[in-house]
Amino acid sequence: MLENIDLNSRLKKEDYEQEKKRLADELMCLQQQCVSEKLPVVICVDGWGASGKGATISKLVKDLDPRSFRVYSMAAPTQQERRHPFMTRYWERVGQHGTITIFDRSWYGEAMKILMHDYPFPNKGKKGKGPHPLLRDTGDFAVTGSGGTIGLYAESARLFEGQLINDGYLIIKCFFHVSKQAQKERIDKLRESESTSWRVTESDIRQNKHYDEYYTIIDALLERQTACGTSSPPITSAFAESPSCRRLPTRCARRSSASVCARKTP
Repeated sequence: MLENIDLNSRLKKEDYEQEKKRLADELMCLQQQCVSEKLPVVICVDGWGASGKGATISKLVKDLDPRSFRVYSMAAPTQQERRHPFMTRYWERVGQHGTITIFDRSWYGEAMKILMHDYPFPNKGKKGKGPHPLLRDTGDFAVTGSGGTIGLYAESARLFEGQLINDGYLIIKCFFHVSKQAQKERIDKLRESESTSWRVTESDIRQNKHYDEYYTIIDALLERQTACGTSSPPITSAFAESPSCRRLPTRCARRSSASVCARKTP
């Protein structure tokens, strides 16, 4: 799936400025329509480290009414959160009808981290070194087989999203994709300045170092969610390429706007 994303597209500055103003006005109007019609919206923003997730979210919400949207930056789960089912902390943050909830890293991003050893594995007990043993020992089965580890998280996501849809929620999922070289250049640029170096984490560096392994996991998760039917309406998966800092916010805003406009109020 990731191989289908065009990483070479660019947006001219003059086109960006014109499109940015139009989309900002459109999103403000759509937000008020969501409030008046009680349409609940969940936007999931995932992607590679240093791909521009936080900066894009900041631009998206800049002109919105803060009373009816919330942004959650999902860090590693706390010890208390680890004692509950995988999706519990997302259930607790989903907004009521008429609000917009934005997740900076969603359940898909967390599943990727679990599978690539950032967090303790559910069936492992201890934090390990290297990829999840199922991925290491059973090869492609864990990635593509119905009983594999990825299948477990894809099924959890499918059930979670299905319940939200049945309650009238619109879910918009964005994944920001960059090449290995582009990610390294972004990381290096952020590390050059004291004002931005804090944004680079060990996880970002490790992700770039093991880019090919992460690519396999990410691509498999995205394929599995499509195979499970979680990308069909009323869910829209918006794959936004991110080499261009101008193209990414407009693409994400355009997809979000189009999804809300196309959705009929329950």
